[in-house]
Amino acid sequence: MTGYGTAVLVTNGITYLCYAAGLFLLSEHKNGILKSILRLAVFWLCIMGFCIFAVLNRWRAFYYFINFFELFMMVLFLVVDSSGYFFKKLFLAIALGLFILVTFIPCEFVLERVSTPISYFLYSTIRITMVSCLGVYWVKKGRLSFEKATERITGKRWGLLCIFSVTAELAAIFTISRLLMLNPDNSIWDYTVSLCLLLTIAAAYIIIIKMIRFLNEESENRALKAQEAILRGELEAEQKFIELSRQNRHDLRHHTRLLLDLLEKNDVEAVKNYLTQYEKSLEEDALLQFCENIVANAMLRRADALCKARGISFSCSANIPASLPVSDTDSVILFGNLLENAVEACLAAKGATDSASVSSPALCVSAKVTGGKFCLSVRNSVSSAVTFKDEVPVSTKKNGGIGIRSMARVLEKCGGMMTFAQEGGEFVTQVIVPL
Repeated sequence: MTGYGTAVLVTNGITYLCYAAGLFLLSEHKNGILKSILRLAVFWLCIMGFCIFAVLNRWRAFYYFINFFELFMMVLFLVVDSSGYFFKKLFLAIALGLFILVTFIPCEFVLERVSTPISYFLYSTIRITMVSCLGVYWVKKGRLSFEKATERITGKRWGLLCIFSVTAELAAIFTISRLLMLNPDNSIWDYTVSLCLLLTIAAAYIIIIKMIRFLNEESENRALKAQEAILRGELEAEQKFIELSRQNRHDLRHHTRLLLDLLEKNDVEAVKNYLTQYEKSLEEDALLQFCENIVANAMLRRADALCKARGISFSCSANIPASLPVSDTDSVILFGNLLENAVEACLAAKGATDSASVSSPALCVSAKVTGGKFCLSVRNSVSSAVTFKDEVPVSTKKNGGIGIRSMARVLEKCGGMMTFAQEGGEFVTQVIVPL
């Protein structure tokens, strides 16, 4: 084997090891770390086998097509080794393949313009650097941003995105192969056209993800505004109650004078009747006070009203501090979604119990502070067995699960946690927030 061939194999061996390390970071190790490593070992051996064949037969054109085989192997690895929707994995894998094609442009330019074997060291350095930068970005920021932007996309919509991805990828491969690989006399124009096409497709990916994230944020803002409107209504009711209490205190002297007049006349029966009516009016005007926290109290009061209106048993023993390490806006999201989901489950259970003539559904809320932590437990009736995925309940509603994801983000901010479980005909949600 010549020095040229040795340089090719050594540089490619190091390059594909770096690719394997990058794939290891990008994947989710769905079947365990050991299986991920074994798959990557197969990937490396297959690629190196093709490289050795190309070098021994001095078949440079065949070596060019190894780039597309390596791309196929990387896509296959990510699809097999990641969890979630199949089309989502395919979309991500194709996006990675597109990035690899982008790295191919400057590498091919170096191979054509710089003498060997130095060209292959430069080739490997360029690709390793670009892929390493992508891996660092993905681990530190990219994955979180991507998951947040696409959390509401369902399987069918991922399929539509994959149609775009596959079409764009095939167009890129066809263009590059025609302009660079199958053309013996590559010009600057060939490189420019190929690079512009790849950058245009990459920009389309970025724009699509940005638009999806923007639409998600708009939808969340509308939901948040609706919840804030409910909270404002509850707070206004509390303000009215405070004002009514002031009026009652102001009018207390009139009631006292009337009672004194009746007592002076020895009309005890009239005093009893008047006090009974007065007590009844106070009960009608009273505002339920479940806890000291204004936001939580408003949400609990609303849940209580909904349960009473729909014949659902509601009980609450909530010691919720006036101040929590959660903003008022996040408190609305946390308590609002939690209680709303519980009431909806009870309504579904009520429909089932009405037809089955069994005990009526119930919603029970309990909260306390213990060991420097705020612990909240919500128990609600359910009509059937709940399906779990990764210890999180799967919503039966179209595009459901948004509320749970919103609560999870709130708890992530304050270092809290949330667990779900089904105990017979009850669904139990527990929230812990460090104080």
